[in-house]
Amino acid sequence: MKAVRTRSFAGIINETTEQKFWRNVRRAGQQDCWEWTGALTPCGYGRLRPSRGARSVYAHRVAYELFRAPVPPGLVVCHECDSPSCVNPAHLKAAPQRTNIRDARDRNRLNSANAAFMEAIRPSRTRVVIDGVSVAVCHRGHLVHGRNAHDVGLRSPRCRACDAAAARARRNRAAKGDNVNV
Repeated sequence: MKAVRTRSFAGIINETTEQKFWRNVRRAGQQDCWEWTGALTPCGYGRLRPSRGARSVYAHRVAYELFRAPVPPGLVVCHECDSPSCVNPAHLKAAPQRTNIRDARDRNRLNSANAAFMEAIRPSRTRVVIDGVSVAVCHRGHLVHGRNAHDVGLRSPRCRACDAAAARARRNRAAKGDNVNV
């Protein structure tokens, strides 16, 4: 069984956290987006540090737990509006991450930070039939079959040749001193 990452904010949501939350919210009408005016991630999501030294958390998740309920294990808090900085609990719902990504893709809300993830979970675009067997072809034209199929537990296997080329490129950049994660 796959381990499910869960993180409850029950221990950090207190009066001080609620005060910090409201200091950073520009509240509009009940049906309008409530804009987060505090720190933002590069993708535009609000971040809140509940206390000195604590890890920061997503503001929309804090809003959900403040006004609705704790997020059930295995679910994430999704925006039903198209504004990542919105913290209006009426615009938030708990759903599986796969549903969240699918919704973002359907609404053309994916950004470059999510592109690699989407590439990993999207089935190969092209398939060919070899000896009566349908075989996936990666975006660079490699057959993703047999020894070249790298099963990473996602919907479709990844291309080992492309993964190896990407790893070589990262190592080469690291050897040159570029600031990359190896």
